[in-house]
Amino acid sequence: MSAATQTKPGIDTRVHEYLANIDEHTLIERVPIALMKVAPYGRPVGPSQLGRMLQAGFDPRALGMPVMSMQPDGTYHIVDGNHRKHLVESQGIETMVCRVFLDLTYEEEALLYEKLNTTKPSSVLDRWRSRVERKEPSALDIAAILRGHGLHVSTTGKSHDPNGVSCVRALDYLHIQRGAEELDEVIGIIEEAWGRDKVAFTGEMIQGMGAFWARYRKVVDRKRLVAQLKKTTPFQIRKSAGLIKNVTESGPTVIGRQIRRLYIGMSTRFDVPEWSDRVQNKTSAETGHLGKKLLRKSGQVAAGIRVSGRSIVSTALGEDADEAERLAADMRRRELPYGG
Repeated sequence: MSAATQTKPGIDTRVHEYLANIDEHTLIERVPIALMKVAPYGRPVGPSQLGRMLQAGFDPRALGMPVMSMQPDGTYHIVDGNHRKHLVESQGIETMVCRVFLDLTYEEEALLYEKLNTTKPSSVLDRWRSRVERKEPSALDIAAILRGHGLHVSTTGKSHDPNGVSCVRALDYLHIQRGAEELDEVIGIIEEAWGRDKVAFTGEMIQGMGAFWARYRKVVDRKRLVAQLKKTTPFQIRKSAGLIKNVTESGPTVIGRQIRRLYIGMSTRFDVPEWSDRVQNKTSAETGHLGKKLLRKSGQVAAGIRVSGRSIVSTALGEDADEAERLAADMRRRELPYGG
């Protein structure tokens, strides 16, 4: 064998291990379309995307190989390829050649769905479904907080759901920065002041209330705050914030300042300190305690909690650690309203 064709040491072993893993855990099978189903973590079919695929014409060579997970009852969860399944079904075809995983847990399916979902990047709400289904601790904690107020994350995007909220990034941010207790308090204040007003549960309003609460939680009178908020509407607050917003401040920061002005009103009795551009986030000890409490509440056992920058990272959760780091970095870039 020439030097050009020789394999580097270790490569052959890794290749054989990779192929052995495929042989052991997957198979290539012609799967009946009638036995395929979408698990709760999956994205519903988008009519517009399916329409574009139909307009482009049916080409079996372009289908690739959908990924399925075999279930004990003989059905198959669609991990990747739901739109292709509907496209093939529209042509009267009854089976598809698929890569089938044999022994995935439900949580592993949900995580694999996230990793394979590359044709159309998964949205925040798509990832939320998957996070809940694979029992990510922070998602379960946020969901429990919302349930306590009769709310839930609406993953359908339907505006007519009176109890649905979709501002996952804002909920995640506040949960990471300030912890479960303060997130619960912020949601409670918004609900008590404005009920199910849809504008009240937008990302900017939640972040704005969170920014105010992070600064003045220990000095404000909660009853006074709710009473003052009831005198106006979330729409009016956002409108006023839009008129005075400038390039040096984010929308949530301006909303937080507006809430401070509303709280003080014409009274000198309820004056509070000036707005601080930066507020101290939870200490490492406090945040670590919240993380451990969160994991216990979710029924998860962590090998340890590591506080990194602004995020809680569970070293036992693997991909969740990467997601937490990514989220924290994204929030730093967005200059959202808390500071370090």
